[in-house]
Amino acid sequence: MKSVDSDDIAIKLAEEVKLLLASGGFQLTKFSSNSRKVLSTFCHDKLASGLKDLDLGDLPVGKAVGVYWNAESDEFIVHVSLREKPITRRGVLLQASQLFDPFGMIQPFILYSKVCCRDCQLNIGWDEAIPSHLPDIWMRWVRTLPKLQSVSIPRWFGCCRDDSQLELHCLGDTSSVGYGAVCYIRVVRGSAIHCAFCFGKVTRVSDKDGHYT
Repeated sequence: MKSVDSDDIAIKLAEEVKLLLASGGFQLTKFSSNSRKVLSTFCHDKLASGLKDLDLGDLPVGKAVGVYWNAESDEFIVHVSLREKPITRRGVLLQASQLFDPFGMIQPFILYSKVCCRDCQLNIGWDEAIPSHLPDIWMRWVRTLPKLQSVSIPRWFGCCRDDSQLELHCLGDTSSVGYGAVCYIRVVRGSAIHCAFCFGKVTRVSDKDGHYT
């Protein structure tokens, strides 16, 4: 996911990458951009699916590095499948695993599903009902899933110029349930300051006694 200062630079860069890979016998396709000018320089068969008609009112939502990307707003967004799953050990794991979050955008939310998955591992079969104290907790988590679709993170850090001063601020915290960390990038250009989410991670969930291994 490359950012540059202008459409013309993006067009030149894309052409250079195509030629470089073509010299090795590779045909680069599925191009996407948040610029209609850039997209118009490609043949339709070289564009990502959903970008065949550039006369659309808004650029479509597609995927980039496995994450849903709104090209019109240039933001990563969260996609949630709301298909109902049985309240069994298998159903809980299937529902929790649908949230693909490589950047850690929603890790605090996912932490609670990990706790429920941990508590389901109590010598029960995959298709048996989960322990009686968990269904209410689990269903509260499931009912909150639709709210994730309002979460968005800007794709661009705002730091592609040479005169920018970059700072990486990392924070960590722990509790009896789990621990994790988050990083933000702070960009200073003259008197202008811009901060952006960079990466988050919940690395561990404690056992039922609050211990980590």
